[in-house]
Amino acid sequence: MEEDVSSLPLEPVVLKGEVDEVLAGFNDALSKKGIRVVNTIDESIVVNAERVSLNNVVLSNLLSNAIKYSYPNSKVELSAEETEFSVVVTIKDYGMGIPEFLLPQIFNPRKVTRRAGTLNEQGTGYGMGLVKKIMKVYGGAIDIESVAKSADNRKHFTSMILTFQKAKSSEVAA
Repeated sequence: MEEDVSSLPLEPVVLKGEVDEVLAGFNDALSKKGIRVVNTIDESIVVNAERVSLNNVVLSNLLSNAIKYSYPNSKVELSAEETEFSVVVTIKDYGMGIPEFLLPQIFNPRKVTRRAGTLNEQGTGYGMGLVKKIMKVYGGAIDIESVAKSADNRKHFTSMILTFQKAKSSEVAA
């Protein structure tokens, strides 16, 4: 797996189109939980990535987690900001959050960080390690900001922050 991931052929990818495609696959889960998606990613944003791994691993894992750990009738926000050389993408949910003790382990493939979702949805607990590995191959990074829900807070959330290398829209294959 490590060798397969390290040799991914990168290309310019229109981010919004890929996000929309992956989101469409989650329509049933979004509908079941009554989750509203607010996607403000501009159609002109192009990143360097490998389309299949971007959709099937990076976006699928992060969106699946955002939905799984969101409470019914909440929202998931997707946004992207361009800098001179990079694009910073944020996927933010207002769900249960990640407990502090799990944050240092979340990307470690040797640590299982599996937890049940808000409606007892299950996962493997290994997806985030692979997401980090792929983002590194893209020349990017992933970070997490999270506040876990507790009895004394109302500001629980998780933000997955992806940093991609910016690509030129003129380089996108037709």
